[in-house]
Amino acid sequence: MTTTRPARGLAGRIARRNARRARGRSILIVLMMTVPIMAISAVATVVASTVPTESELVEMTLGQTQAVVRVAASPGDGLEQSAGAPVIGYYDVPRNEVGVPLVESSGEVVDPASVIDGPIVGVAGLGVTVETPNGFRSLSASAGDVLQPAFEGRWDLLEGRAPRVDREVSVTAAVLESLELQLGDELRAISPETATLTIVGVHTVSQQPDSMLSLVVSEGALGSPTALEAAQSSEFFVLGDEPITWDEVLALNEQGLAVGSRAVILGDEPTPGAIPAQPFSEFGAALSYISIAAMVGGFFLLQVVLLSAAAFMVGARQQQRSMAIMASVGAETRTLRASVSGAGLALGGVAAVLGVGLGIAVGWVAVQVLDDGNARTWPGFHLEPISLVVVAVVAVLAGWVAAIIPARIASRIDIVTALRGARRPAPPRRGRGVLAASILIAGVALGLAGGILLVSLRAAETYEPFWDIVAVVLIIVGAITAQLGMLMALPAMLRLLAHAARTAHTPVRLALRDIARNSGRTVPVAAALMTTVFLSSFLMVIFGATQAETDRYYQPSAPHDSVQISTRFYDPAVERIAQVADREQLAQELSDALGGTKVR
Repeated sequence: MTTTRPARGLAGRIARRNARRARGRSILIVLMMTVPIMAISAVATVVASTVPTESELVEMTLGQTQAVVRVAASPGDGLEQSAGAPVIGYYDVPRNEVGVPLVESSGEVVDPASVIDGPIVGVAGLGVTVETPNGFRSLSASAGDVLQPAFEGRWDLLEGRAPRVDREVSVTAAVLESLELQLGDELRAISPETATLTIVGVHTVSQQPDSMLSLVVSEGALGSPTALEAAQSSEFFVLGDEPITWDEVLALNEQGLAVGSRAVILGDEPTPGAIPAQPFSEFGAALSYISIAAMVGGFFLLQVVLLSAAAFMVGARQQQRSMAIMASVGAETRTLRASVSGAGLALGGVAAVLGVGLGIAVGWVAVQVLDDGNARTWPGFHLEPISLVVVAVVAVLAGWVAAIIPARIASRIDIVTALRGARRPAPPRRGRGVLAASILIAGVALGLAGGILLVSLRAAETYEPFWDIVAVVLIIVGAITAQLGMLMALPAMLRLLAHAARTAHTPVRLALRDIARNSGRTVPVAAALMTTVFLSSFLMVIFGATQAETDRYYQPSAPHDSVQISTRFYDPAVERIAQVADREQLAQELSDALGGTKVR
């Protein structure tokens, strides 16, 4: 117990001294590790910034109101909802196996204002077609009194005022820029009703990108239905200071109303009877992006570990004499190992700090560049501490793993030989070639088994999806196992290559003999190159097979070597599908464009 701490302290001091003495190699190792760590951290930060928190979801959906209400069913239909629906989560009406509601619906709907105490604002969505100097444009619009302080966070008034009468409109800045208009100008609408609208305000919508062309008009403007008339496609917002409790939500469910209450979503109140809330849709995409980033980043980190191991091996060779001196005065084997592996931990720690820090900075810049104003896509800059801590720990472990094998080799030294200055490489171990060949054969067998199973499943009429997953897993595991066997066989392959080149020119012979005799520092480099080619080939085969399957099941909508056009088109003036008036003229124009080809 009295010698452990001094030994560890000595190893740590030696590791730090060696890292400082070989600054060029240390900086190279840190930079190689920093790049993949930075990339993974940046992706994790960007992805975390796309997932809104519950408070952000409430603000972008409710603004400052107490609740949003949707007419989802008729009274007595047995409507059920998750606690956060329709802000987050789902609502549904119980149905039987064929999709028929279990309760016969009356078909009537309830006006939320008749069953909820407090002021309520209804908002209906509609499409508006406007006339511009360059033709017609279809814009989305919200009809309702939403440009007031209670809706800040969902609709925000930037300039001017809210529409007060049917012939007034508020627009987004994109409308002014796209149509070259200004506050106070007029906008001519031709659908759903012909009217000249005066622009009295400029606003933003949290759940729309800044480039979105949208309007806000008063309820019922342009002959559009009111929120109650279009109840099942409208939203009703509860104003005031009284929160909507879960018991009140359940009572409103009996009236066919789905309610997203601020107090319920942000509070800790129990919600008995709520249907299980499914994850917000963005969480699934976030996990997939993080998984892809982790896979790609992990692959590059593997290359870095292999290359760093070669660099540590060179350093260990250079330290052989000093380690022999330490061993000659009684240093233990673990002290010798720690003097090399400690450098890996130290450099991995530096790479973790730099990589995570730079990744956060790059992620912040990426969020600022990619943010299009849509709060649902970019709710704010977020950090995911758990992911970043895991990435940092992986970086430290990668540095340690890169140094652990050189440390083991360096600790097995012949003191007399090392003090004399000889650097004869260790002889190859017997049996390693047999083990490598066995692993390689096992990997190939697993890959073939998975491929045969996959082909057999594709030929079968019916099969369980579980076996599809088993086949794919066998292929992947077989490929990785075969790659591992190739890595273990690399030293023997290099020796065979050097033996085959014994009659080559002197420079070639010396170079091949050097890489074969010093496999400890050459194999990691060759392994990094081999795994890069392996993964590239593997992915190209997968993408090629996927494309071939897509081509096989492609069904053309017209014969090959032909052109097909539709004689129907959407007319924005009447918002209907219309037919081309003169089909013969269209056929003649098409024939002329195709060099006189017959058209039918």
